Amino acid sequence: MMSAKEILASVGSFSSRDLLLFEEHSVRRLFRKNDVLLHLGEICQSVYFILSGSFFNFIETLSRVRANQ
Repeated sequence: MMSAKEILASVGSFSSRDLLLFEEHSVRRLFRKNDVLLHLGEICQSVYFILSGSFFNFIETLSRVRANQ
C-alpha cells in the first residue's frame, strides 16, 4: 500500500506540513466493482487518488450517456 508521502510525491512537491495536513484529513477507502462515487445531480465534495485498479466516469448530456475511461 502506498504511503501518504508516496501519494503526494506522485503529483508534485509538498512540504512536511503539507504531508501532515494530508495525513490528518485523508481517508483510505476501498471500492468494489460497480460502486458509485457520485450520483447524477450531486456536487462532488471529495478528491480521489486512484492507487490501483481502474474506473469509468459517465457524462450524461441531453441526448445520451457517454462513458469515459
